[in-house]
Amino acid sequence: MMEEDKAMTSPALSISAKSVTVTEVAKDGDALTFIIVSQKLSGTGEYHVDRTYEDFEWLQQHLFSLEDVPGIQGVIFPPLPAKAQLNASAKMVKQLGLLATGDNWKPYCRALEAYLQQVAAHPTLNKNRDLETFLTSSEPPGRQKVKKGIFNRFTQAVDGIRKEGHKDVDEFFKTERDRNFTLTGLSKTAAEEMLFRRTSKLVELETASKNAERAKPVKKAAMDEMKKAAEKDFDHISAVAKQEWCEQQLLTAKDSAALYKQHLQAFGGVACTDPSP
Repeated sequence: MMEEDKAMTSPALSISAKSVTVTEVAKDGDALTFIIVSQKLSGTGEYHVDRTYEDFEWLQQHLFSLEDVPGIQGVIFPPLPAKAQLNASAKMVKQLGLLATGDNWKPYCRALEAYLQQVAAHPTLNKNRDLETFLTSSEPPGRQKVKKGIFNRFTQAVDGIRKEGHKDVDEFFKTERDRNFTLTGLSKTAAEEMLFRRTSKLVELETASKNAERAKPVKKAAMDEMKKAAEKDFDHISAVAKQEWCEQQLLTAKDSAALYKQHLQAFGGVACTDPSP
């Protein structure tokens, strides 16, 4: 089994992000195993690994645990597709789409593949040692629980009520929050979670500023240092968040344009073959 040490970073992946593919799925009763293939950057071959959905969850939780990485709260984490429903009826497949795959696993494999490619291409997340291990090790990952830290969803749900309407100090985020999200589905949820984490850091900065203002002379220097540290941390997170936000919007626009092009081509084909009345 893989070592369950604290997540660490490495210089770079040894595989090409674009080459990662989920080629097939093996079904054994209610158990699913996904075959993942990736090309070595050295050009000397490729890796073939077997992973279950629980292994994907292991990877996602390890990515979430990187709270010591500077600016990580500003990252929009690629969303992991929900676990597929086995033995789904035709009606359930129609209602749930990818989550209930029936006998056709190709769309679900493509969704997992897209997730891995996005993580592997991310300039921060792709330096995680556990990602390298997930994609290249012949052994499956361990099953020990990983601390959720700043990404604890229960804490987010509770604190979100308090911070939902918190006034922002950055004009960029003020404008973007006022607009309707152009993102959809899981991508929108991931972006909203990033905005929540950034707002949480803003609240921390404002608290540190108030403490510095009210501090007694004997504690003034220490409180000022805490304020400076919180300000530096928040500025770094905001810079990362802006870049992530713009890149996500660009990807969404490209996907929408590609889909629109497909519709136009399909409509053109129908128009060309449709006999005149």
